Amino acid sequence: MKQLTQREKELIICAIDTAQEKDKMLKTLSDEYTIIVDKITYEVNERGNRIRRGFSFAGCNGTELDIYSKLRSKGYSEFYYDAPYAWGIINLKEFKIYTYCEGDTTLVECKDEKSFIKELISYYNFQIENNPRSLDGDSVITLRKAGLNVYWRDVKKARKEA
Repeated sequence: MKQLTQREKELIICAIDTAQEKDKMLKTLSDEYTIIVDKITYEVNERGNRIRRGFSFAGCNGTELDIYSKLRSKGYSEFYYDAPYAWGIINLKEFKIYTYCEGDTTLVECKDEKSFIKELISYYNFQIENNPRSLDGDSVITLRKAGLNVYWRDVKKARKEA
């Protein structure tokens, strides 16, 4: 099935002109903010974890951090934080990873702790290689609580090299 382009997603959102229609379209990844625009409700990645992709209206009105705060109050911990429009948080008890980047949302639901750790290692390696500045001491503490042997000195080294 064809993935929607960013422009196609924007057109779908613009076509929704009443609050009632908007409410019908909303799904609950982060309660009232996320809309699923793909007909596929989820996909499974190479680690066997379920991925739900969506788009958030929050970025349209500058309330991205409302989602962040709401999920933090529901037991999620900071994984990385680059800016109000680009961050990721994890739920250590439910084995979930939620990322937000300029309106695009991704919820990864891991089936067990072992697959959760594999997913976190993949995310951590991506951040270290591509955007180490988004990781900080809180990220390291959160990842260590999840069972990863990550160290602040390695993050600082990657940040210097970036």
